[in-house]
Amino acid sequence: EICLGSLLMLRLCLLLGLCMLHATAQPTPQFSWNTVPVYWHSANATGPFSQSTLDFLKQHKFSIVTIEKYQAAQAAPVNHDAEGKIVAAAKQVATVLPDAYVIFYLNSVMDWEYYNLHYYLLKEAPSLLLRKDHNNGAFCRTRNQTLFNLAKQRMRDLWIETIVNASKKSSNIKGAFADRCTQDITKPCHDPELSKAYQTGHEEMIQNVQKRLGSDSIIICNNGDWPHVSGRMFERWGPYPDFDHHNWTQDISTLQHLGKNGVVVEVHCEDCSKDGFAKGLAGYLIGAQRLAYFACTKGWTTTGGWLNWYNEYDKKLGDPLGDARVEVREHDGRQKTHYHRKFSSGTHVTLEIPDDPKTQWTHAVACIKWSDGTTTGKCN
Repeated sequence: EICLGSLLMLRLCLLLGLCMLHATAQPTPQFSWNTVPVYWHSANATGPFSQSTLDFLKQHKFSIVTIEKYQAAQAAPVNHDAEGKIVAAAKQVATVLPDAYVIFYLNSVMDWEYYNLHYYLLKEAPSLLLRKDHNNGAFCRTRNQTLFNLAKQRMRDLWIETIVNASKKSSNIKGAFADRCTQDITKPCHDPELSKAYQTGHEEMIQNVQKRLGSDSIIICNNGDWPHVSGRMFERWGPYPDFDHHNWTQDISTLQHLGKNGVVVEVHCEDCSKDGFAKGLAGYLIGAQRLAYFACTKGWTTTGGWLNWYNEYDKKLGDPLGDARVEVREHDGRQKTHYHRKFSSGTHVTLEIPDDPKTQWTHAVACIKWSDGTTTGKCN
């Protein structure tokens, strides 16, 4: 009986071991509820990161650092080799934040001129770019940039290889930021038949880069989300219409849902006025789950606010005491959604949002009562 029990135990341990080996890995960026979790997404357009920028990153211990397409764009070779410049910047970040996830920016539809990929496509493979008149006319463009034809497998492969090659050159590049991740960019081409094949290819490409980099990498899908993709950004948090065409209460609900499913989420607030910051931060705190991060800036370079640090980021937060409590109230024939959420430090967040999407941001009322007795927003 003892021998039989031992054999059964051994088999159980082996099975458990196999299960652990085959369990799907998840991204593991550092995360803590002690204070507001903040991410960084920027570039220095004039050259490599300065020592003061590196000191700022080190001081605030960012766990996710995305390097934008503008990195060193004004340095030689001007508007070329964003791939190499982002890799060089990633290596700089590694000297001060060795455990951070560095994210490689590459627009998923727009063929930005900053990249070597752009010049290769123009000179060697122009057939991989979108054209009008059933792919026989002039290039389709958005913001004067040519567009990837994601209906073509070769184009999807080149996009993926650009990211994979960067990750091989700097081991701290552990993901990609896929801008315009779910957007159908084919409208300027006036080719309805193209749209379905394009969108199918688009989704496949984003999912395949996740597979190539590994399930423990972070693929941040901007303004949308695909199945089996580990990250999402809300680029314009609050004001309507958002880039995902949802209103703010819908985005708060999506933030909650994604977090509960283990998705890494970045919330980006563009209105950094005193009132706008309060609303944006309150909305984030109402919906945030583990691996949700916040930032408020007005652009995507170091001159756009990414070297600013708000006092609120250092205030005690603590684990949330459950999800936000939600009440819908009616006043003068109009509905408003009231959110309440408390954190273990004693911090208490309330947010009131009107039902009308057009006034949800302008007429919202936010209040954060911090555990130290200070407040952010309009608190009675």
